[in-house]
Amino acid sequence: MLKLIFTLIFFLYSISMVSQWKIDSGDNKFDGQYKSCYVIGKGGSFPFNKPTLVISRFGEGSPNIYLTDIGYTGCSRNTVRVAFNDDESILICDTPTPDLNKDSLFINSFSYTSIFDFIEMLMNKKTVYIRVVNSCGKTDYEFSLSGSSKAINFALGDYLSE
Repeated sequence: MLKLIFTLIFFLYSISMVSQWKIDSGDNKFDGQYKSCYVIGKGGSFPFNKPTLVISRFGEGSPNIYLTDIGYTGCSRNTVRVAFNDDESILICDTPTPDLNKDSLFINSFSYTSIFDFIEMLMNKKTVYIRVVNSCGKTDYEFSLSGSSKAINFALGDYLSE
C-alpha cells in the first residue's frame, strides 16, 4: 500500500511539472537586461511538438509575446487565434510577425483587445488555446496557465502597474 501511495505521489508530481512556467533573466551587450517567462505546451507535430509560449521584456520596454518551437513561420498570411478555457470569444491577431530566423512568431496586437488585457487573461485563466493559420496550413496548441501569474509578474514587473 505504501508503495502505491509513493507511486501515485510521484505520478502526480511528474504531471504537475510538465507544464510549469519557468523564468529567466540576464543581460548581454546588444540587448541589455531582460526578464522572461515561458511554458511548454502541447500540439504541433514532430519535431515541433513542444511549442513554447514566451513573454519577455528588455529593460523598461514593452513586452514581447511570442510562440517558438512551432516550426517554420515564414509562410504568408499568418494569423493567430486565441481562446481561453472558460470564454466563448476568440481573439484574433492578423499581424503576427515572424522573427528573422522564421522560427518564432510574435503576437503584436489583437482586434478589439489590448495586449495588456491579453496578459491579464493569461494570468487569470486556466488554459489558453492558440491556433496558427497561414498559407502552409493550421496548427493548434494548448498551454497550461497554472503558475502564470507569478512568472508573468517576474518577467514584466512594473509594466503591469503602469
